[in-house]
Amino acid sequence: GEEVHPIWLMIEALIEKAPISPLESVLTETNADRPPVPHMPLPALRRWWTLPESVTIEKKGRDSFSSLELLLFNPYQWLLKYPAALRPSRILSVSNDFRLFGNLAHHLVDRFFNQKAPLSVSDGDFLAWFNATFDQTVIEEGAILLMPGRRSNLEGFRIKLRESIRQLRLQLKAAGIVEVQPEMELTGHFAGGEMLGYADLVLAKASGAKAIVDMKWSGAKKYPEKLKQNRQLQLAIYGELLRQKVGVWPVVAYYILDRGQLFAIDADYFPSAQTVHRTTDEGTAHLWLQFVETWKWRQVQIKAGRFEVVLDGIAEDDDSVAPDNGLSVEVLPPDYNDYLALAGW
Repeated sequence: GEEVHPIWLMIEALIEKAPISPLESVLTETNADRPPVPHMPLPALRRWWTLPESVTIEKKGRDSFSSLELLLFNPYQWLLKYPAALRPSRILSVSNDFRLFGNLAHHLVDRFFNQKAPLSVSDGDFLAWFNATFDQTVIEEGAILLMPGRRSNLEGFRIKLRESIRQLRLQLKAAGIVEVQPEMELTGHFAGGEMLGYADLVLAKASGAKAIVDMKWSGAKKYPEKLKQNRQLQLAIYGELLRQKVGVWPVVAYYILDRGQLFAIDADYFPSAQTVHRTTDEGTAHLWLQFVETWKWRQVQIKAGRFEVVLDGIAEDDDSVAPDNGLSVEVLPPDYNDYLALAGW
């Protein structure tokens, strides 16, 4: 009368009275028919991986900021994600609040600026649009926020995002922006070939002066610090791609969605933004040149079959130091590394 698994029924159909042994006895008892399995320890963490001479890396497709950031700052992660094409499970998983809020916020901003004359709408029309579009977007892309016990998270997110988009409208209107292009595709080239990127917001004034704004859900301390130290690499790459298209460097800025704060270097372009004063005279164009030199440095290592593992707890050596005219290597957040376990133990 006990329930039997369908697979066991299939086995019994093929093997009459199949013997059953406890798993523990198979693992612990000695048996001459089973040779001993030699112990193989897991590989230890080390700073450098070296590929066999018979293995070569071939370039595939266009580069993006995501791929180039890994190549520059954590080559072993780039190796496993792109040339090796190792992918995490495709089983659907629910994003944590940080990623979920960021994705939903980006999509709301995109939808708002894809309207006709978004900066000209009245406050009343904006509120009506936001309430309807927010509810629809949550149903389509963030239904987990509608589950029991999540009401406070949902309403807090609603209030915060509504005020953030309202502040963004005011900031852009105060700057005299006449055109906003969300998720603009940017293509171009560099020493390594073709590049592709999507800028969150590309802005234009009546004079034609351009700016690129990168939106982040949080990071009101992290991203102004990048501007301060001239380390805004993603904006530098997008800025160069736009420069190749329009002929001049755009102004760059960050917008922190959970705070409704715009951070910029150029107070003339963004008069209402929180101005960040650089600690160096170097600008975005110089950062691009540093990127190119660092890329060339990594290419020499890749051609030699060497890939650096840049993780906390692994001491760097002389080969880890970037050239003087390049970017210093930074440790990327481990939360976005799907290959931590493959680095060693």
